[in-house]
Amino acid sequence: MVWTAIMSFIGLLAFLGVMQWITGQFDIQIIIPFFIIGLFLDVNRSSQRIKELETRLKKLEQDK
Repeated sequence: MVWTAIMSFIGLLAFLGVMQWITGQFDIQIIIPFFIIGLFLDVNRSSQRIKELETRLKKLEQDK
């Protein structure tokens, strides 16, 4: 989770750098919603993965 947040932040900084290079101005207010959406999607993906692992663990416990 922390690693995903760090990578999202690095991606945000890279995107801001490209946008500043293209437009010549630094406007973070436009980018913040996209960053929040990205973090939300990462959390959803992580929670789905946790549910899959819990299901596999229960199945393995039943197979014993």
